[in-house]
Amino acid sequence: MFHYYGLDWVDALLSMLGIYFLSRKNRIGFVLNAVGAVSGLTLFTWLNSYPFMGLNIILIYLNIIGYWRWKNA
Repeated sequence: MFHYYGLDWVDALLSMLGIYFLSRKNRIGFVLNAVGAVSGLTLFTWLNSYPFMGLNIILIYLNIIGYWRWKNA
């Protein structure tokens, strides 16, 4: 169950919570999604899964931009 030291669970849980908070119009969802993506990036770096590493880098960037734009709106 914790074959990947829980990084997969952290990623999934934080991503779900992030989406939930964004659906409630709370920008903390961007932070939760970004931290989840960092967890995913760590996991996929360890697994040498380059497509998912790239995806998580993009997700981190998009969540930072989303947080910043929401703050300045």
